[in-house]
Amino acid sequence: MIDQFFTALSLCLVILSFPYAIYNYRLLPNAIPVHVNIKGEIDQYGSKLFIFIFPVLLTAIFSLLKMIPKYDKYSKNYLLFKSEYNLFTVTVVSFISYVEFLFIELSKQQYDLLLYIMPGLGITLVISGFCVERSKMTQYFGCKNKWAYTSQENWTNFNFLGGLV
Repeated sequence: MIDQFFTALSLCLVILSFPYAIYNYRLLPNAIPVHVNIKGEIDQYGSKLFIFIFPVLLTAIFSLLKMIPKYDKYSKNYLLFKSEYNLFTVTVVSFISYVEFLFIELSKQQYDLLLYIMPGLGITLVISGFCVERSKMTQYFGCKNKWAYTSQENWTNFNFLGGLV
């Protein structure tokens, strides 16, 4: 049940990103901020068409994260941490949706983007670490090296440490 909720939430965020970008397109100036430096200062402007990158990126990432378990040679292992993998998916999609919102709002009014993006990035990293800690041996998800693939126990230990980091 929780897996279906995470998938539905992710899909809703992906779908809603399109009308959100379309609605805000007409409200934005012709040149909008497209890059912020490490100090939080806008250092590059571009066309307002840039906001459509977020819905396309969300669609691509969501689709990729849903396809990965089907093509992984350890595909059956995803069933062992399905809830965590779906939590990871909704977290990544939520973070990109949040960045889309911040960039559109930054285009309407000036504010320190880093002040708002860092808490979202922190939450994303903490949840991602939680999901990695609980992952089972896979080809595409988790912390991987040759030693981790030698046994499920090594995988678990390596990913526990990787999740903490």
